Amino acid sequence: MAFSFSEKIVNPSDKTTLIVDALNLAFRWKHQGRTDFRYDYQRTVESLAKSYDCKNLIIAADWGSSSYRKGINPEYKQNRKEKFAEQTEEERIAFEEFFEEFEASLEVLEEAGYTVLRYKGVEADDIAAHLVKERNKYGLEYIWLISSDRDWDLLIQENVGRFSYVTRKEVTLDTWSDHYECSPEEYISLKCLTGDKGDNVPGIPGIGPKRAVQLIQEYGDAMSIYDAISSTTGAAAAIVARRGAGMSDTLSLASIPVATTDTRITDFISGSSVEPTMMFASGSTSSRIRFAASSNSNKVRS
Repeated sequence: MAFSFSEKIVNPSDKTTLIVDALNLAFRWKHQGRTDFRYDYQRTVESLAKSYDCKNLIIAADWGSSSYRKGINPEYKQNRKEKFAEQTEEERIAFEEFFEEFEASLEVLEEAGYTVLRYKGVEADDIAAHLVKERNKYGLEYIWLISSDRDWDLLIQENVGRFSYVTRKEVTLDTWSDHYECSPEEYISLKCLTGDKGDNVPGIPGIGPKRAVQLIQEYGDAMSIYDAISSTTGAAAAIVARRGAGMSDTLSLASIPVATTDTRITDFISGSSVEPTMMFASGSTSSRIRFAASSNSNKVRS
């Protein structure tokens, strides 16, 4: 029997939902050197829910890195492992204490009756992307995303916004132009072109955000730029042709969550139609992840 998100998270009478990027928020206290923040964490998410008048509160937590993306590229987030390997003993102990407190924070939230969603080999980004993409199915009329991760801006759409506890700013369709020079629809193409250094996902060499915006304005989305490699002339086309030899790989490795309707990119990567199952976005790809029902499939890891 397939696991049902509807039974787990949705109260049809509640219109507004808060989705918290669990580990991302916890780093608020890591940067302060705190290892006693479990109840502060609870008070913080409750305060945020109250501020946005959210009756539904969902904590989206990582459980390891994405097995789907690792399957595409074993180097995904490998830079982080290398960084951790270079830690001093003092730094290693501090990280262990931080993660122990983070786990305790999730347990406190679950004991308080809040929904904590975590699945082995699935990231919080994926959970948020799925909930946004299928929000009509789950009756999530309005959604506020709580994360300082700008990758989550790929999920911004009507009635879906993001609040960053770092900048104290909101990103919505109405405020989008205050933050970006491209449109919300073009943002996934910008990410495909520039990559993500933090996740060790390569972009097109030599193309940064400004150049990517120029190319998008001239040619259109990432797939149109890809098509332009062999069919156009001019300085911009020459740059794309010279640096875009690996662009197909870059498109397939974009590690950002997105609820996209761009079937050109989806079909380009998946090579087939997307099944109407439990889907999570990876760049513009839809990984077809099925969750088998089990006694601990939706429990916080001990």
